[in-house]
Amino acid sequence: MKYFSKLSTQYSRLLSPLPAKANLQRLIKQRQFSTINDLNQEYQVDSNSIIPRQKSEIQKQGIDDSGWISKLKNRKIVAIKGADSTKFLQGLISQDMSLFEKDGSDRASIYTSFLNVKGKVLLDGFLAKPLLANQVQDDTEYWLDVADYDVDDLQKHLKKYAIRKKIKVEDISHIISAYAIQTLQGVDCKEGHFFRPLQDTATMFESEEFPGQFETDIACFTDPRTNYNGVRILCAEGSFEYDDPDIAVYENDEEYKFTRMTLGLVEGSKECSNQFPLHLNFQQLNGVSTTKGCYVGQEIVQRTTHMGTLRKQALPFMLQTNDRFVVNQNMFAPLRNKDDQFTEDLTGLEIKDEKGGKIGKILASQYNAGVAMIDLLKLYNQKQNAKFFLNDRRVMLWQPTWLKLYDIEQEIAEQDPNDPNAKEDQEMVKDFENQMKSVQQGNVTPDMKISGKK
Repeated sequence: MKYFSKLSTQYSRLLSPLPAKANLQRLIKQRQFSTINDLNQEYQVDSNSIIPRQKSEIQKQGIDDSGWISKLKNRKIVAIKGADSTKFLQGLISQDMSLFEKDGSDRASIYTSFLNVKGKVLLDGFLAKPLLANQVQDDTEYWLDVADYDVDDLQKHLKKYAIRKKIKVEDISHIISAYAIQTLQGVDCKEGHFFRPLQDTATMFESEEFPGQFETDIACFTDPRTNYNGVRILCAEGSFEYDDPDIAVYENDEEYKFTRMTLGLVEGSKECSNQFPLHLNFQQLNGVSTTKGCYVGQEIVQRTTHMGTLRKQALPFMLQTNDRFVVNQNMFAPLRNKDDQFTEDLTGLEIKDEKGGKIGKILASQYNAGVAMIDLLKLYNQKQNAKFFLNDRRVMLWQPTWLKLYDIEQEIAEQDPNDPNAKEDQEMVKDFENQMKSVQQGNVTPDMKISGKK
């Protein structure tokens, strides 16, 4: 397969530089965000809210207005090919594969996770249906964009359930790379849909080796979780080039990770494994279907969705690391308070209230921002404008515009392990584990209907 490298002038035009007074690269380096209103991303406080909530009126923009590019060297791409690949994945992932059919040619990707039999996350990823340069009509191929350290576990998990399935699992990271384009306020394109200004550009060039066909395999789509996180590009190494000196370009994922942290987004098993997907807001991030058929871990998710009370929720936070940090509940701009000199890993540390009580634990961090799992009962018991701390440093929590906080009554106590419902859950999990052993032995298929009773 020959891949093209003729996109540089096209992408440079689409990613045109900002006016001189608002040069993005200069602003990022000098952190002069306060001079441009669009860079503030201010948050406001709802009258009934304990933490700031982002304005919902932020206007999306195209990537020609502002943006920065990150090469995601910490991501790898695994291809799932074959006639049974769609049905096979439907029985394993938390999102519904039928979205590709329902949305037709617009749908490029879905966000999803793989769960264990207890309904907890093993790993997450972006499942894309690429546009193939030399596609045969009956070919079915999907790409899974996952954290590099999750590839081995992913392949083992897929192959475990691939008995008598017409599929092929292959790591194609040596051919396909991942890039992200983020803007100050997101992009005006539906989540998971092809981002046409770039996708269509990639198909403009005819292959010299295969006349009548375009020259590269590619999937260019809006982040399927939230369009506030910009655009993702999966394409051949070297086919996506950028040579405009006015566009901020990063050869690693640090800026990308910092920005997604301010949006409350986790990625990879190191950040989300052994957590319930609803605690990580996966259903609000289009990563969990509550209407599809059975998949591994589905019954626990369904019971939690329709019968349970969610007492934990992942929220973004920012740590005050210097005097530049603006602690103002009525006006808070995460990007303006970035401290890229702060390199301490905060994972596993506790966020506490003014009295020293634990309200949350940090899942992941980048610079002085991160995502923490917050105990909602303890959060809701705080007074308005409450202060939070990590050791002796001030911490700011907020609510991104896409996020809805779970509504629980303040007097709810932790579930009694002797409660009949708790016992029923334990019995259901045990039964589910037994049936999954049968799946692994090839006696049944993973997409069978599991009812909780034999």
